[in-house]
Amino acid sequence: MSESLVEEVLPLSPLQQGFLFHALYDAAGTDVYTMQFHVSLEGELDTARFKAAAEALIDRHANLRTGFMHEDLDDPVQVILKRVDLPWSEVDLSGLDEAVQQAELERLSEEDVVKRFDLTSPPLLRFTIVKLAATQWLLMMSNHHLLLDGWSIPLLVRELLKLYGAQGELPPVRPYRNFLAWLVSRDRDVAADAWRAALDGVVEPTLLASERAAREPVKPDIVTMELTEELTRSLHRTAGSRRLTVNTVVQGLWARLVGALTGQDDVVFGATVSGRPADLPDVESMIGLFINTVPVRVRMYPDEPLSKALRRLQDEQSKLIEFHYLGLAEIHRAAGTGHLFDSLVVFENYPLDVDAVTDAAAGTGLSVKKWHANGATHYPLTLAAFAERKFSVNFEFRPDVFERPFVEALAERLRGLVEDFTADPDRQVAGMRILGEGERDWLLTQGIGAHLDRDERTLPRVFEQQAMYTPDAIAVVGEDESLTFAELNARANKLAHRLIEAGAGPEKIVAFALPPEPDAIVALLGVLKSGAAYLPLDPAWPVDRIEGMLADAEPVALLTTRTSAPEVTGAPVILLDEPLDYPAGSPDVALSPEHPAYVIYTSGSTGRPKAVMVPHRAIVNLLTSHKNQLFDPAGGPLRIGHAWPIVFDASWQPMLWMFAGHELHLVPEKTRRDPDLLRRFLAEHRIEFIELSPSLLGEIVTAEDWRGDLKVLAVGGEGVPPQLWKFLREQEGLVTYNLYGPTEATVDSAACAVSWSDKPSIGRPVANAFMYVLDRHLNPVPAGVPGELYIGGAGLARGYLRRPRTTSSRFVADPFAGEPGARMYRTGDIARFTPEGFVDLLGRVDDQIKIRGFRIEPGEIENALLRHEKVERAAVVVREDTPGVRRLVAYLVAPGADPRQVRAFSSKSLPDYMVPSVCVLVDTFPLTHNGKLDISKLPVPELPVGSQPPRTAAEKELAEVFAEVLGLKTVGVHDDFFELGGDSLLSMRLIGKVRGRGMDLSPHDVFERPTVAELALKGGSR
Repeated sequence: MSESLVEEVLPLSPLQQGFLFHALYDAAGTDVYTMQFHVSLEGELDTARFKAAAEALIDRHANLRTGFMHEDLDDPVQVILKRVDLPWSEVDLSGLDEAVQQAELERLSEEDVVKRFDLTSPPLLRFTIVKLAATQWLLMMSNHHLLLDGWSIPLLVRELLKLYGAQGELPPVRPYRNFLAWLVSRDRDVAADAWRAALDGVVEPTLLASERAAREPVKPDIVTMELTEELTRSLHRTAGSRRLTVNTVVQGLWARLVGALTGQDDVVFGATVSGRPADLPDVESMIGLFINTVPVRVRMYPDEPLSKALRRLQDEQSKLIEFHYLGLAEIHRAAGTGHLFDSLVVFENYPLDVDAVTDAAAGTGLSVKKWHANGATHYPLTLAAFAERKFSVNFEFRPDVFERPFVEALAERLRGLVEDFTADPDRQVAGMRILGEGERDWLLTQGIGAHLDRDERTLPRVFEQQAMYTPDAIAVVGEDESLTFAELNARANKLAHRLIEAGAGPEKIVAFALPPEPDAIVALLGVLKSGAAYLPLDPAWPVDRIEGMLADAEPVALLTTRTSAPEVTGAPVILLDEPLDYPAGSPDVALSPEHPAYVIYTSGSTGRPKAVMVPHRAIVNLLTSHKNQLFDPAGGPLRIGHAWPIVFDASWQPMLWMFAGHELHLVPEKTRRDPDLLRRFLAEHRIEFIELSPSLLGEIVTAEDWRGDLKVLAVGGEGVPPQLWKFLREQEGLVTYNLYGPTEATVDSAACAVSWSDKPSIGRPVANAFMYVLDRHLNPVPAGVPGELYIGGAGLARGYLRRPRTTSSRFVADPFAGEPGARMYRTGDIARFTPEGFVDLLGRVDDQIKIRGFRIEPGEIENALLRHEKVERAAVVVREDTPGVRRLVAYLVAPGADPRQVRAFSSKSLPDYMVPSVCVLVDTFPLTHNGKLDISKLPVPELPVGSQPPRTAAEKELAEVFAEVLGLKTVGVHDDFFELGGDSLLSMRLIGKVRGRGMDLSPHDVFERPTVAELALKGGSR
């Protein structure tokens, strides 16, 4: 019977399991965990004796003869062989000139590091000796990270040199198996409880990357930040004065930076820890893989002194040291979270005994001139900190995820934080510098709209002067009636006198409930001329809603007609279809620009609508801005389509054109939401400008002749899908603007011509307005970084009617305006400045939803879906069609698309918890009365229930393994492995078992084909 070559079979450490997964995931790609170490030697070298020393080294350490097995096993194992052949190469470059030699050396190094190890065939290390000159040599040692960590490399090199020099008997080996035995002896339940407590309350991952990195490894690029010797000494001195380690300082400053760039005060990133337990004898001299990756959670409180925050961080991390052995996947499971971070901090402070290595070399007749290590991780961004004479940090990043300028900016921001810490370690956290020199001024400058002279007139005065200029021009056109400017002015004056008689005047309110006919414009203008503010109501609203608004606003009158009058009792009614025997001249009213012009109700977070009071000053400023930017360049007068409900503040967009002398055409109610009727209206009325919601416009543009006579087009009310934006940019001879603004900042706060940007943007502030993108501490955030959008300037509303507390919470002091009493409005919109100085909207602060413990912005998912070539429009909502089961559902207008393929497409750029459970194709989106998406009318999705049994022998085998690995009774052939609770480590277990059954599959296949049916088609049999 032949002797077994196997010496021992051992389990894997937690990080070995992780490395094995990444190595197996894409067996054809680059393995980023192939490490390479260079040692430059000088002196006479006997290569044969050196090879013998390397062979003796492998014989001496059992774990250097390890291979890794996983097929047909519940858990992977490492198998130690009794004997292995040493991979050894010798290359002579001594005859080459320096430049050629260096190029050839780089080629050899690159070829060696990209050459994959067969993990089942030890040893997983190889040696190359390169002769550079008669007495100059380079030892190039490559190994898989599964074998060794950075701490072990100098120990290995020292032993190699001692064996080469035959410098006496080496001390007995402390085997790696001792560490593995120590791991097995740990109480994992206690460790899980500790990590569960440490991560309790974490509600979202901390992700710097805007898109999820591909799972396939990519060779990293590097940016290095190096401190001066003086600053390095100051860093150590200041840290010591506060009883802090430099590692804690680095982690705390990185947390502050990451928090500022993600808008989070509770951040998580990864850290590589030594993993060498103090209670394991001689662990510091052991060779193997001891390190582990653990999450570091840092909570930053803005008013807390930095030194106190860092001390708290150090204390929290110290309590977790004894639990550093638990694997990251186990930590995630214990905490009930998924992927928590995409950045890793490695503090390279292992004890490198330079003297010991130098002494070992001296005994051989060789001298060590320098050494250099190459390594990488699969994380999009890794910070490797080196505590040397000049403290430095290598920012290793995936170039397919981050652009180099962004990482260079990160490095400089971290340098600035180090300088702040050394200058004043007790400053408040919120006061730490994030922006570079001049960056703050640039951001504030970009947020300033064009400066135009303020128009101090009120709206009645503006209209009256226009009526004097063009009395006989048509002002407004309805279905059955049109009015000239003079006629409209006269009728509005008569109504104003009647309203004044009823008690109207400045600081009073008059409501009206009217259909979109010229009477509505008469009512609006008549109320303004009376000095009162108008309150628009929709006659179709439920009576209770109207009654509630009337009770809250207390108007002196309600204007309506016999056919439109709601059955309410909250205000005296004045009927506009009755004769008004009052003077046609303008009433004499003491009206100022700060008096309210209108009061419009918006939805409230409490469920009770709140009324926004907008003064004449704000709407006249918008008229000034649009006249300069939109109206005058368009020429005119133009025929203007009015398709907004009068109860919506966007109705002012077309009405402002009328105040500037253009001809306003009112779109009938029945026409507004019918794309065919609206297209016909545009053609019959030869409309030259109209503003529509993107949802409605998306339906209009489906016909070839949709444009008619349009010269200028505006979109507003909601975000513009990228496909529609691209389509509008391609329309020759049509000027299109995206207009953005909350009611509290008067209709439009920003404007962006689609020609300015190749992707949706709200552009720049309107004239005399300010826009800031701030973090939660009211600090400007860098360009490209999300923050909350604040608006200031001449367009601000006065506040909420009779809601002083709500007003003060949303309209806050403007610290940047430089004027006493200046305010800015918190929009609740998430935005960012682009490098070009435009503002992009990303979602809503209060639009966030929670899935699997993580808060999610639907807009981000929608943008990912819209990148698919066949997806024209997308809407993502959370549904709970089964009680207690909340699912992300994506509704798509995507002719010819396969919804499952679209879902798979989105998974390439989204974390798994953000991938919709199901995509539903719809022909069109249902719209609300205001032309926005009506979520309540979206269809209930048909979800797979796992009832499809296996149909083939391959499916039967796979379904059994799925169920076994996932701990389920049965699995349907179309059920998704990851939706059923699978993760990367479980996918390895799955593949190990199915390979044992003869199927040639990989973890990569599970991610690409996560169902039994798909894997069965791929797997086949060997």
